[in-house]
Amino acid sequence: VCARRLEGLEARDRVGEAASAGRHEHAIELATAALRQRGLAAAAKLDLLDLRAESSIALGDVKRAAADAGEMLELARAARKPALLAQALNRRAFVEIRKGESRLAVVTGPDAITAARKAGRADLEALGLYRLAEAQMRQRTNEAAAKSAMHAVRLYRKLGEPVGEGRAWWALSATRSNQG
Repeated sequence: VCARRLEGLEARDRVGEAASAGRHEHAIELATAALRQRGLAAAAKLDLLDLRAESSIALGDVKRAAADAGEMLELARAARKPALLAQALNRRAFVEIRKGESRLAVVTGPDAITAARKAGRADLEALGLYRLAEAQMRQRTNEAAAKSAMHAVRLYRKLGEPVGEGRAWWALSATRSNQG
């Protein structure tokens, strides 16, 4: 079991490195191959599906990303672990936003935040708040978006995650731009 977990972590790292280098087709191939392995833990599968969905979105294949988000949600519900559910719901919200369905992401976002809080995962909560802020901004519920974005900024700052903090600042900036 430990060897399988290590294999899953190594595969996740390789997929993440390929995606970070902008090699999204390769990242998708690596993730797909890794997902064929038997005995992968649910968390490893979710990480691989999450990374594959991210690369699919980067390539403009939102349909494939939506399928991965759906599979993530099924796995997370079966595992009954709030952190996995938060991860899956955060991915689903992002896909909904990219599909132009921000009204759905405004519903999905709070569910992701609730699951993250149950899991005690501030990183997933911050991501959920950022996703919610973007969805609210796109729906032009500007004060709610500003509140969500600022909460995400504070959490990301507390976590020492400048990339997430910068994205949350973008959501706030876009919200304020909506307001003129």
